Amino acid sequence: MSIAFCSFAFGYGYCQTQIRLKASISNVYPDAAFFFYNDRRQNQIGDASLGDEPGVESKVGWENNFPFTGPPPGCRPFHQSIYGFKPHLVQAALDAGHKKIVLLDPSMILLGKLDKFQSLASERGVLAFEDCLLNGAISNKCLQYFGVSRESLGEKRLVGGSFYYFDFDTALCRTIFDEWKSAEAAGIYGSQHELSFAGLQGHRADEAVMSMLLYKHGQSPLPGESLKLLQEPEPAFQKKHHYKY
Repeated sequence: MSIAFCSFAFGYGYCQTQIRLKASISNVYPDAAFFFYNDRRQNQIGDASLGDEPGVESKVGWENNFPFTGPPPGCRPFHQSIYGFKPHLVQAALDAGHKKIVLLDPSMILLGKLDKFQSLASERGVLAFEDCLLNGAISNKCLQYFGVSRESLGEKRLVGGSFYYFDFDTALCRTIFDEWKSAEAAGIYGSQHELSFAGLQGHRADEAVMSMLLYKHGQSPLPGESLKLLQEPEPAFQKKHHYKY
């Protein structure tokens, strides 16, 4: 099974964990396709430079030689679209012909093959695991975009955005992804300007939008119990510490 792995890192600390992530993937999938973009000069892509860690060579760009330079085509600076790079990074892998695409936070470590995840993704289109209640992590703007009231959310859960598995061989995945990307273009992930004026009500960018799309299309974030079962008898991945400035 051929899988493309995507990751996006900015700032020295996250770039270091991305190196660790790539090594862990290579140990499990020696022929994996990598769509890893990094910029250790900056804390947030397209924003103010922080300078390099002493003694570390500057590095900006892709792990492989792609027909474009800089961030993925269509990707806006972080301050304009919070985590808005995610669908564009996946799109880069999709445009290169890949159908099984995993998007990982740089703090992740791959420990084993993802065969069991693939079996589930072939049924559900997109895999993401639950986090907190959605009600406290979604903006009024996002609810209005989807035509949903806050009261109707009930016990619905947010997805955690450190792990997404996309199976583009399914029509459901293609539909959910296209709408995820369209919501980013419409500004529904939110901006730092909105955040600074308390205009996002705790909104969790790509995660809140993905949660709404899963529920819209008859799916839901996978519960922790499912993750435990998928991780037995040998775990496939783990998440290490974040490195944030």
